[in-house]
Amino acid sequence: MVPKLVLLALLASFACKEKAAPTAAPAPSSPKTPAQPATTPATPTPVAEPIPERANLETTDVEALVEQWLDAQNTGDFQAYSETYAKRLTGIKRVGDRETTFSRDAWLDDRKRMFRKTMKVSRDSQSISTGPASAVVRFEQTWQSGKFKDVGPKQLIVVREGDALRIAREEMKASTVVSSKRGLPVALEDLLFGAKGIEGFVLSPAEADWASGAIALKGSSPFIASRGTSAKLPDRWKKLVGTKITLYAGGAACQNTIESLHIVVGVTPHFMFFQDENGERIALDETAVARDIFDMGTPYLMARTVGSCTGDIAHLGTISRPISAIEIATTSGIDDTVRKAFLASAEYKSLQSDFESYSDSKPGPWAPSSLAVFQNKDEFIAIIAAEASDGCGGFAGALTHIYRVQENGSPERIGAFPAFFEVTEAMDIGSDGLVEFVGETHDGGTGAVTFIGAPNREKGYSELHRFGWDYHDCPC
Repeated sequence: MVPKLVLLALLASFACKEKAAPTAAPAPSSPKTPAQPATTPATPTPVAEPIPERANLETTDVEALVEQWLDAQNTGDFQAYSETYAKRLTGIKRVGDRETTFSRDAWLDDRKRMFRKTMKVSRDSQSISTGPASAVVRFEQTWQSGKFKDVGPKQLIVVREGDALRIAREEMKASTVVSSKRGLPVALEDLLFGAKGIEGFVLSPAEADWASGAIALKGSSPFIASRGTSAKLPDRWKKLVGTKITLYAGGAACQNTIESLHIVVGVTPHFMFFQDENGERIALDETAVARDIFDMGTPYLMARTVGSCTGDIAHLGTISRPISAIEIATTSGIDDTVRKAFLASAEYKSLQSDFESYSDSKPGPWAPSSLAVFQNKDEFIAIIAAEASDGCGGFAGALTHIYRVQENGSPERIGAFPAFFEVTEAMDIGSDGLVEFVGETHDGGTGAVTFIGAPNREKGYSELHRFGWDYHDCPC
């Protein structure tokens, strides 16, 4: 192609060689108009093809699948029960304090044993949230067989597989064995806690119509979707804007001001959210992603604060509880004593036996990987935890113990949890001599902010608060 400037030059040269026209009388002079530079036609900006909107799963189809799932259990039809599950499945079973994660084959092997006896499964307070890739079903499940009965919140993640809907993730979020005589711990009601991935403090679960305005989206694992509040937000929450909130960190108390309130949802979505049935990545519209994430998650009311204070624990209003930091101790003798007590416990030995029973597992112990010792006046408080997983369908175990140790004395266990808890801060709220702990529990695929305390010395330590975002993925 001949460059444009060269082409113009050639044309000008050619014009000069043409026969000259007869000379005309000079015209009256007039102000010369400056020559305008030649303009190049603008290249049209390509218009991106709009990403087609994907239709949500039909609520009636999701409900029909759940009905089939329930009916199969109550009639003892294991084949029909198996057909409700997707080819890739993660099943999380909780019975009392014990938690186990299964792949599809391992889940059905475990479930098949249940079908040997008559069982009764029922649900209450069901809700269904649908999106284009998945639906989230939540309800309170009651499961009974013979003399055993437990109750707890259950969550099902439903996806499309071919022309049908299937369950891709099933999780018993908590299990209360009805025959158990243990009392539930009493929470410290005025305390507030932060959440991973976003600044602010969780105030309360929220209703969907409390949210208003555009959706702001951040992160990806999990996605955090946030909206402003609507006129339907109850007045008792609206009144908090502009009030003081006390934050605790490092044994010190400091006050910020609540600047604004937001409705926030956090979700790690199922992998089908990003791809089609052939595993091909789907082009996603950011606005649609934000809307779908917000619709599929559990909404919470959160307070964002302004000020110089930092901390993961707070309470509303002015300082009402004296607080002191509990320092980390540096005595290896207590470390060894606590570790030996943990490895000798019946719970650890049971999990170790379970670990060794899996043919795919490597032999040997799953050793504790977190140990922190704090000195509280003349006694030591130690938290030790272990966790291990050989992947979906293999061994998955977690255990945390809390011990009280007098100097040169034997450890006394004062708390036990079927989860991995890693402490980040220890404090004495209220100066009652009891130590409270804030840390992170490995929960699902996302860490959960957790608070552990002892209502009194006789009852010992228990988990008083745990908050984590929704996890819908299926790693198996």
